Amino acid sequence: MTLQVEQAPSLTGLQPTYTAVAATDTWAPLSRGSGARYLLHVKNAGASPDIVTVDDPNTVLPAGGSGADAARDVAISVTNAQERFILIDNVDRFVNPSTGLVTITHSFQTSVTIGIFRII
Repeated sequence: MTLQVEQAPSLTGLQPTYTAVAATDTWAPLSRGSGARYLLHVKNAGASPDIVTVDDPNTVLPAGGSGADAARDVAISVTNAQERFILIDNVDRFVNPSTGLVTITHSFQTSVTIGIFRII
């Protein structure tokens, strides 16, 4: 598990950094509430697609749903040799109240990197 660090672009510019992903990444958002917005930039330079899943531990499951119900999570396919920008415009939806962390899982990790940017 890797604890990712968010970055904050500014008017003076930001030299972004990207870190290798693990099967499970976490991050502690520094800004919360209705105005907090984040951009996840996932780059996949590998030979297989990566399914990036942002866990939603807070949404009530539908009747008969289970803890593994994918309807509450957000899954994005980042095909091989591609990249994706993922907008998180309600970060509180994804913060686990018991840990204060957002959990992101990856189905493929070889040559996959991520940058997390606060855009409030």
